[in-house]
Amino acid sequence: MGNLDAADVEEGAFTISDAK
Repeated sequence: MGNLDAADVEEGAFTISDAK
């Protein structure tokens, strides 16, 4: 899995974070 930044968590973009 990709890194989960605070911004990603706020947006709930766990999948997008993985794509990063």
